[in-house]
Amino acid sequence: MFDLFGKADYKLPKSDALWKSGPVESIGASSYRVGVTRKGETTLTLIYDGRSTTLIMNEATCKQLIRMLQATLAEEDNKGIDT
Repeated sequence: MFDLFGKADYKLPKSDALWKSGPVESIGASSYRVGVTRKGETTLTLIYDGRSTTLIMNEATCKQLIRMLQATLAEEDNKGIDT
């Protein structure tokens, strides 16, 4: 429990990290899913080890993510990709 006067006896539990550092492994198409909400927002669901997390993005945020992903590709891979 947290004490307002600076004393804390609470310790965070140790758990396995969901995203571990080290060699990067490729993920398959079954590791993610893309969709659209009823409001027209884009959803990106990442699935790892039986757990999932979903990003809900408006158009501007979705385009920003596309640009960030595109920046990781080789120069010749970027030809013909417009956002």
